[in-house]
Amino acid sequence: MADEIQFMHEELTNLSNEIQSGIDELKKNAKRFSPDVRNEKVAYLQDRVNRSKDVLASFRVELREVLKEAGRATYSDYEAKGKVHNANVNKLATDLETFRVAEEKKELLKGAKAKKGVEEEKGGNATIEKAKEVQHQTAAALGRGAQLVQKMEEVGLETNLHLKSQTEQMKNTNADVEKVDAGIAAAQKAVKDIARKMASDKMIM
Repeated sequence: MADEIQFMHEELTNLSNEIQSGIDELKKNAKRFSPDVRNEKVAYLQDRVNRSKDVLASFRVELREVLKEAGRATYSDYEAKGKVHNANVNKLATDLETFRVAEEKKELLKGAKAKKGVEEEKGGNATIEKAKEVQHQTAAALGRGAQLVQKMEEVGLETNLHLKSQTEQMKNTNADVEKVDAGIAAAQKAVKDIARKMASDKMIM
Protein backbone atom coordinates (compact mmCIF):
# COMPACT_ATOMS: atom_id res chain seq x y z
CA MET A 1 0.00 0.00 0.00
CA ALA A 2 2.82 2.41 0.82
CA ASP A 3 4.33 1.77 -2.61
CA GLU A 4 1.07 2.58 -4.37
CA ILE A 5 0.44 5.78 -2.46
CA GLN A 6 4.06 6.81 -3.02
CA PHE A 7 3.58 6.33 -6.76
CA MET A 8 0.46 8.54 -6.60
CA HIS A 9 2.40 11.13 -4.62
CA GLU A 10 5.10 11.23 -7.31
CA GLU A 11 2.54 11.41 -10.12
CA LEU A 12 0.75 14.30 -8.42
CA THR A 13 4.06 16.10 -7.98
CA ASN A 14 4.94 15.64 -11.65
CA LEU A 15 1.46 16.74 -12.75
CA SER A 16 1.61 19.87 -10.60
CA ASN A 17 5.02 20.78 -12.00
CA GLU A 18 3.83 20.17 -15.57
CA ILE A 19 0.68 22.27 -15.08
CA GLN A 20 2.60 25.10 -13.39
CA SER A 21 5.14 25.17 -16.23
CA GLY A 22 2.34 25.22 -18.79
CA ILE A 23 0.58 28.13 -17.09
CA ASP A 24 3.84 30.07 -16.85
CA GLU A 25 4.46 29.49 -20.54
CA LEU A 26 0.97 30.68 -21.42
CA LYS A 27 1.34 33.85 -19.40
CA LYS A 28 4.77 34.58 -20.84
CA ASN A 29 3.74 34.04 -24.47
CA ALA A 30 0.06 35.03 -24.34
CA LYS A 31 0.51 37.75 -26.99
CA ARG A 32 2.65 35.57 -29.22
CA PHE A 33 0.31 32.59 -29.28
CA SER A 34 -2.61 32.67 -31.66
CA PRO A 35 -6.06 32.13 -30.10
CA ASP A 36 -6.22 28.60 -31.50
CA VAL A 37 -2.80 27.61 -30.13
CA ARG A 38 -3.56 29.20 -26.78
CA ASN A 39 -6.92 27.43 -26.51
CA GLU A 40 -5.28 24.14 -27.41
CA LYS A 41 -2.68 24.52 -24.65
CA VAL A 42 -5.34 25.55 -22.13
CA ALA A 43 -7.42 22.51 -23.02
CA TYR A 44 -4.40 20.24 -22.53
CA LEU A 45 -3.63 21.77 -19.12
CA GLN A 46 -7.29 21.43 -18.09
CA ASP A 47 -7.01 17.75 -18.94
CA ARG A 48 -3.90 17.55 -16.73
CA VAL A 49 -5.79 19.26 -13.89
CA ASN A 50 -8.63 16.75 -14.23
CA ARG A 51 -6.09 13.94 -14.14
CA SER A 52 -4.61 15.42 -10.96
CA LYS A 53 -8.06 15.50 -9.33
CA ASP A 54 -8.64 11.84 -10.22
CA VAL A 55 -5.26 10.80 -8.82
CA LEU A 56 -5.89 12.89 -5.71
CA ALA A 57 -9.23 11.11 -5.16
CA SER A 58 -7.47 7.74 -5.44
CA PHE A 59 -4.76 9.02 -3.09
CA ARG A 60 -7.37 9.72 -0.40
CA VAL A 61 -8.86 6.27 -0.74
CA GLU A 62 -5.43 4.67 -0.57
CA LEU A 63 -4.59 6.78 2.47
CA ARG A 64 -7.22 4.97 4.52
CA GLU A 65 -5.58 1.67 3.68
CA VAL A 66 -2.18 3.04 4.68
CA LEU A 67 -3.52 3.77 8.15
CA LYS A 68 -4.61 0.17 8.51
CA GLU A 69 -1.48 -1.46 7.13
CA ALA A 70 1.45 0.95 7.62
CA GLY A 71 0.50 2.63 10.86
CA ARG A 72 -0.20 6.12 12.13
CA ALA A 73 3.22 7.63 11.36
CA THR A 74 3.19 6.70 7.68
CA TYR A 75 -0.43 7.74 7.48
CA SER A 76 0.32 11.18 8.97
CA ASP A 77 3.20 11.66 6.55
CA TYR A 78 1.09 10.95 3.48
CA GLU A 79 -1.89 12.79 4.95
CA ALA A 80 0.25 15.96 5.06
CA LYS A 81 1.45 15.33 1.52
CA GLY A 82 -2.15 14.84 0.42
CA LYS A 83 -3.13 18.23 1.87
CA VAL A 84 -0.28 19.89 -0.03
CA HIS A 85 -1.34 18.17 -3.25
CA ASN A 86 -4.94 19.21 -2.70
CA ALA A 87 -3.96 22.86 -2.18
CA ASN A 88 -1.68 22.77 -5.25
CA VAL A 89 -4.32 21.22 -7.51
CA ASN A 90 -6.97 23.73 -6.42
CA LYS A 91 -4.58 26.65 -6.91
CA LEU A 92 -3.47 25.45 -10.34
CA ALA A 93 -7.07 24.89 -11.42
CA THR A 94 -7.98 28.41 -10.26
CA ASP A 95 -4.95 29.98 -11.97
CA LEU A 96 -5.66 28.20 -15.23
CA GLU A 97 -9.34 29.16 -15.21
CA THR A 98 -8.49 32.78 -14.36
CA PHE A 99 -6.07 32.91 -17.29
CA ARG A 100 -8.60 31.36 -19.66
CA VAL A 101 -11.37 33.80 -18.69
CA ALA A 102 -9.02 36.80 -18.91
CA GLU A 103 -7.85 35.83 -22.41
CA GLU A 104 -11.40 35.20 -23.61
CA LYS A 105 -12.38 38.63 -22.31
CA LYS A 106 -9.48 40.19 -24.24
CA GLU A 107 -10.60 38.44 -27.41
CA LEU A 108 -14.16 39.64 -26.90
CA LEU A 109 -12.95 43.22 -26.44
CA LYS A 110 -10.85 42.96 -29.59
CA GLY A 111 -13.83 41.61 -31.48
CA ALA A 112 -16.06 44.38 -30.12
CA LYS A 113 -13.54 47.06 -31.14
CA ALA A 114 -13.18 45.56 -34.61
CA LYS A 115 -16.94 45.34 -34.96
CA LYS A 116 -17.30 48.92 -33.77
CA GLY A 117 -14.75 50.03 -36.35
CA VAL A 118 -16.62 48.22 -39.12
CA GLU A 119 -19.93 49.65 -37.93
CA GLU A 120 -18.46 53.16 -37.78
CA GLU A 121 -17.13 52.74 -41.30
CA LYS A 122 -20.49 51.48 -42.46
CA GLY A 123 -22.16 54.34 -40.60
CA GLY A 124 -19.83 56.83 -42.31
CA ASN A 125 -20.58 55.35 -45.70
CA ALA A 126 -24.28 55.40 -44.93
CA THR A 127 -24.02 59.07 -43.94
CA ILE A 128 -22.25 59.90 -47.19
CA GLU A 129 -24.86 58.01 -49.20
CA LYS A 130 -27.63 59.78 -47.28
CA ALA A 131 -25.99 63.15 -47.99
CA LYS A 132 -25.75 62.27 -51.67
CA GLU A 133 -29.39 61.26 -51.67
CA VAL A 134 -30.41 64.53 -50.00
CA GLN A 135 -28.26 66.48 -52.44
CA HIS A 136 -29.90 64.67 -55.33
CA GLN A 137 -33.36 65.32 -53.92
CA THR A 138 -32.47 69.00 -53.39
CA ALA A 139 -31.23 69.33 -56.95
CA ALA A 140 -34.39 67.66 -58.22
CA ALA A 141 -36.53 70.00 -56.09
CA LEU A 142 -34.63 73.03 -57.39
CA GLY A 143 -35.16 71.79 -60.94
CA ARG A 144 -38.86 71.39 -60.33
CA GLY A 145 -38.93 74.88 -58.75
CA ALA A 146 -37.23 76.39 -61.79
CA GLN A 147 -39.71 74.65 -64.07
CA LEU A 148 -42.58 75.97 -61.94
CA VAL A 149 -41.23 79.53 -62.07
CA GLN A 150 -40.86 79.29 -65.84
CA LYS A 151 -44.38 77.95 -66.12
CA MET A 152 -45.70 80.75 -63.92
CA GLU A 153 -43.89 83.31 -66.09
CA GLU A 154 -45.43 81.78 -69.18
CA VAL A 155 -48.89 81.84 -67.58
CA GLY A 156 -48.35 85.44 -66.46
CA LEU A 157 -47.28 86.48 -69.95
CA GLU A 158 -50.26 84.72 -71.46
CA THR A 159 -52.57 86.37 -68.91
CA ASN A 160 -51.13 89.80 -69.68
CA LEU A 161 -51.63 89.26 -73.39
CA HIS A 162 -55.18 88.12 -72.77
CA LEU A 163 -55.89 91.14 -70.56
CA LYS A 164 -54.39 93.45 -73.16
CA SER A 165 -56.58 91.90 -75.81
CA GLN A 166 -59.67 92.31 -73.63
CA THR A 167 -58.69 95.94 -72.93
CA GLU A 168 -58.43 96.64 -76.65
CA GLN A 169 -61.80 94.99 -77.20
CA MET A 170 -63.33 97.10 -74.44
CA LYS A 171 -61.83 100.25 -75.98
CA ASN A 172 -63.25 99.33 -79.37
CA THR A 173 -66.62 98.58 -77.77
CA ASN A 174 -66.61 101.96 -76.02
CA ALA A 175 -65.76 103.66 -79.31
CA ASP A 176 -68.66 101.88 -81.03
CA VAL A 177 -71.01 102.87 -78.23
CA GLU A 178 -69.89 106.48 -78.52
CA LYS A 179 -70.51 106.35 -82.27
CA VAL A 180 -73.99 104.92 -81.72
CA ASP A 181 -74.73 107.57 -79.11
CA ALA A 182 -73.56 110.25 -81.51
CA GLY A 183 -75.78 108.81 -84.27
CA ILE A 184 -78.75 108.70 -81.96
CA ALA A 185 -78.16 112.30 -80.88
CA ALA A 186 -77.90 113.41 -84.52
CA ALA A 187 -81.08 111.56 -85.39
CA GLN A 188 -82.92 113.10 -82.47
CA LYS A 189 -81.73 116.55 -83.51
CA ALA A 190 -82.85 115.92 -87.10
CA VAL A 191 -86.28 114.80 -85.87
CA LYS A 192 -86.62 117.91 -83.75
CA ASP A 193 -85.62 120.11 -86.67
CA ILE A 194 -88.17 118.46 -88.90
CA ALA A 195 -90.85 118.79 -86.24
CA ARG A 196 -90.13 122.53 -85.83
CA LYS A 197 -90.17 123.03 -89.58
CA MET A 198 -93.48 121.26 -89.91
CA ALA A 199 -94.90 123.37 -87.12
CA SER A 200 -93.74 126.53 -88.84
CA ASP A 201 -95.30 125.43 -92.14
CA LYS A 202 -98.65 124.88 -90.43
CA MET A 203 -98.61 128.29 -88.91
CA ILE A 204 -97.94 129.90 -92.29
CA MET A 205 -100.79 128.04 -93.90
